[in-house]
Amino acid sequence: MEQCISFYYGQRLTYEKVLDVLGAVDTQVFSKLLRLIIRCDVPGCVQLMDEISSQGRDLSQFVTDFIWYLRNLMLVQTADQSAQALEMTKENYEALREESKMVALSVLMRNIRICSELSNQLKFAVSKRVLIEMAIIKMMQPQMEDDIESLRVRMDQIEEKIASGSFVNNTEPQQSGSIFDSYFEGDAKQPVMQKAAQTVELSEAEYEDYQKISSEWKKLSHMQSGFMNSILMGTNISYDKAKGLCIVFTNKFNYELMLRQERMEELRQMLNKQYQKEFSITAKLLEAGEAMPRITRGSHIEGINMEIGVEDE
Repeated sequence: MEQCISFYYGQRLTYEKVLDVLGAVDTQVFSKLLRLIIRCDVPGCVQLMDEISSQGRDLSQFVTDFIWYLRNLMLVQTADQSAQALEMTKENYEALREESKMVALSVLMRNIRICSELSNQLKFAVSKRVLIEMAIIKMMQPQMEDDIESLRVRMDQIEEKIASGSFVNNTEPQQSGSIFDSYFEGDAKQPVMQKAAQTVELSEAEYEDYQKISSEWKKLSHMQSGFMNSILMGTNISYDKAKGLCIVFTNKFNYELMLRQERMEELRQMLNKQYQKEFSITAKLLEAGEAMPRITRGSHIEGINMEIGVEDE
């Protein structure tokens, strides 16, 4: 309290000013973050982290406070805890009790575990925000982990889909990720007709670049940072005649993450350095039923364009 008074000497001390001195955030921010995670709203989470970082908040303290927020939600669900026992006002307690109905207990326990692991990692981390964004994505996608806790969360989600009537068993083989991925999309998929693969004819030089990078793509993606590596998981390399090399995604979630300009530029610079030449690179999301483009080598030789005549003997 004395520290807060010294920072705002002669001024009225308010709740917001105390949070500012402590580097903490209001519980409404945690409520907003949880709702964004439940909706799998990646852009919304990134924007929220932008706001928190720009306010100069302590990110380690932010994660610790979020763990306590999730812990309170868990206690409200599992025990008849009073507002006094949780050391909060009656109004905050009622809001917490309403929010506890939005999320399953298994999800809360898994998120607490992920955030606790994150809190330990942040003690020695340089890029704290990147680790936090990775953890948020992990909370949104239980299919990224194969432990019992994550499998239980995924089964709970499947049961909810069945109960709501929006579950459709998609027997079409998946191009990447888990066979359960299609069960967690917002709307049930309708059967689609498979489209014929588009043929892209490349020059000799373009084809050599494509072949070299395509054959080494898995190794190249593993060379990226943990966050970038997770985004590129399950992608393939193709070629766009107008835009150059093309990263092909089958996961819309990862595709939207990759579209940020700094990530595309980071990948382009890595390829330029790796192969000592300039590349243009873009990203593409395969639509339902769309096949990977078929890349072929052109039959003509670049730079040679002569008419051939036959002389009479």
